[in-house]
Amino acid sequence: MSENAAEVFPVDENLKQVAGKTIYKSEKWWKAAVVTEGWGKKSLTVYLWQSRNGEWKVAQKYKIHSKDEWLKDKPILEELVEKL
Repeated sequence: MSENAAEVFPVDENLKQVAGKTIYKSEKWWKAAVVTEGWGKKSLTVYLWQSRNGEWKVAQKYKIHSKDEWLKDKPILEELVEKL
């Protein structure tokens, strides 16, 4: 993890956690954005974990592999978020 990040996130143990921030955390749900590095590439993933029997399990995740990929997704997400 980066020197500023104190949290350790429940991601795959084969991934190096580069940086991350919790978006929301309760007793049963934890949402965070985490930059990881593994298998020769970095990615940014928004995770939603659910606590089951005291363990955090991935309920959903959205992975971004590059800035170009994000730039393609961003206008669509911004358009749709206006419908909320």
